[in-house]
Amino acid sequence: MKLKIFIFIVTSIMLVQASMPTDWYYGRKMNFVDAQSVGLAGINLFKPSVYLNSPLGKELTKPQLGFSYNLGFLQERRTVQVFDNFDNTVGEFAIAENLFTRGDIGNVTFLLPFKFLNVSASLKPYYTFDYYFYREFRDDFYAKVGEEELKVTGTVYNASAMVGREFLNKYGIGAGFNYYFGSREFSYHDSIINGTHISAETTGSPKGVGFTVGLTANPIERLLINLIYQSGPKLNKWANDISMKYPANCRLEASYLASGEIPTKVGVSFQYSDWKVFQNNYAKPLEIGLGIEHTMYNTVVMRYGFRFEPSFVPPTVHQGLVSLGFGFMAGNIKIDLGMGIKRRIIGSENLIFSNDNTLKVYQNTGEILIGATVPIEKLW
Repeated sequence: MKLKIFIFIVTSIMLVQASMPTDWYYGRKMNFVDAQSVGLAGINLFKPSVYLNSPLGKELTKPQLGFSYNLGFLQERRTVQVFDNFDNTVGEFAIAENLFTRGDIGNVTFLLPFKFLNVSASLKPYYTFDYYFYREFRDDFYAKVGEEELKVTGTVYNASAMVGREFLNKYGIGAGFNYYFGSREFSYHDSIINGTHISAETTGSPKGVGFTVGLTANPIERLLINLIYQSGPKLNKWANDISMKYPANCRLEASYLASGEIPTKVGVSFQYSDWKVFQNNYAKPLEIGLGIEHTMYNTVVMRYGFRFEPSFVPPTVHQGLVSLGFGFMAGNIKIDLGMGIKRRIIGSENLIFSNDNTLKVYQNTGEILIGATVPIEKLW
């Protein structure tokens, strides 16, 4: 009973005050956890995510340790429409501008190849909740009379153990177990100087389990196809005693190696998620990505890509990612750097609770990742 009353109070506050985009409220899936994939708009060229030995590259011949670091930012500007005495729209007025940054591990992966089987263990962020909104209220003399602050922080990590095997020199199959854990904190603060103060918060420590299965095929020379399915975890203790069932993801990737003076890999991916597990009116978005990688002299590679990401909240808002990256060898260590930026404009319908149908939210988000892959000659 106390929990229901607390949820009602928090909901009532959010209905009449500042709100946040629905996808940030539930958490945004981290499609880019290593510097190579972000440079290619989330595509794994000749590198199946279920850690199979690539039939084309034969890359996984030694134990490998990979790790990366992620620096992300969210820049947001909120505006409302301004009307004249005759209710005609005369423009937009900015009511808040914010910049929020975060730093986190990208991924940590250990791969141990055997003659007939590959084994791996990895840790990577899966959902991020990091969002920040702040606004000051001022009187006619521009003196501060109040403020409101809305903040959500936290990350859900995916710790996985996977195995994969290649057969007939053209096909492979892999599977793994996923354990999800992390934290989520929501807080809201609204105050008027020498007046009423409103504060509310929820905390959670989400936990859940799931699995990943995948197939890879090399049907013709220089063409690789990956099909990956990742089950949707049920995250217990998402907020206090609340649990949430998250959607499963299905991804199809195809990569082609074009020979020439500058060898080029071209890849395309399709990722499908069923967000109707939350609400029936939520969509089942299909994300599409295109990535290109050129191998230059001295093993230097250049990457760039584009990704199309529709939102799952109606009305659908389309978002595009433009990404760039490069990699090089430092001795026997492979260094990668990748960056990407997204932009979208959403309305109050895409907030977790709508409170002003003239509101527009302009969002720019970005990721910068640096990573390294280190071959391990000896384990002991």
